[in-house]
Amino acid sequence: MIFQSEIALSDTEFSQMQMHSVMNLLTIINGDLQIFESVLDDDAELSATVKATFDLAKAMRAGEYDKFSPDALAALGARIRNTLHRIHDSHPELFETPEDKLVLENFDSIFGIFAERVEEIRLRMLYPDRWETYPVESFKQEFKDFFTAVEKNSKGRYRIIYNIADQSESDYFVALTVESKVSDSIRIPILVKDTLRDLLANARKYTPPGGSIQAGIIEDDAMFRFVVSDTGLGIPPDELSDVVKFGYRATNVRHMKTMGGGYGLTKALWVCNHYGGTMKIESEMGRGTRIELDIPLPK
Repeated sequence: MIFQSEIALSDTEFSQMQMHSVMNLLTIINGDLQIFESVLDDDAELSATVKATFDLAKAMRAGEYDKFSPDALAALGARIRNTLHRIHDSHPELFETPEDKLVLENFDSIFGIFAERVEEIRLRMLYPDRWETYPVESFKQEFKDFFTAVEKNSKGRYRIIYNIADQSESDYFVALTVESKVSDSIRIPILVKDTLRDLLANARKYTPPGGSIQAGIIEDDAMFRFVVSDTGLGIPPDELSDVVKFGYRATNVRHMKTMGGGYGLTKALWVCNHYGGTMKIESEMGRGTRIELDIPLPK
């Protein structure tokens, strides 16, 4: 199905769509912090940090722009990191098991991503439609780093591997190709990069362990093209036109607990509309989904 109609969003919906990758990170961080809070119920500073994290995520969902400037986000990130490492130093007994150590490693990984997302938000606010240049190899590595963080957040439930010969029944096999036909770099708007991450995250989220995800990027002097294909749950055929609506989740995945708000495909369609591109979705129940984005390059 090729989507050509434009999508209308309210100011609050647009804000949520723009910020939802950071909101997801804050939700993950807040959930892990609450685990420590349940153990250290007399730690006032920790409780205050948990509340600040929750309040900021809530402000994002409400579109209260004055409360989540890049500086406010960066300050909160530093506060959370300092609180966590203080707990590590003062209560080393909480980090004795391998599982507990994974929590700390997961936090550090998430904070690295959080800092990157905040900087991207800063750039998007300063230069909403600026196209950025990314060396092909570093761009590919950035997405591998993204999958590494996703794997760490699973706390050992699965691995993400890039060699199919190394795949076990609980692993995800990912094939990722990035190519430019005209140089050793690609050019895309910052929001497009955020969109690609969302689509890759959705492919992983709605594909059971043991499945595969194939993603490719190719660019020439006229067009940027992204394709992601998975072996996941698929989308009910009568809901294909609905899954791009803001906050809509297909009926066959509503039972799944996820951190997302149902904005990924909305953002992808909005981006394609905004930059004069097209989006196509093909899906088969129980066999997987393929999504294609084609965005013309500016002259």
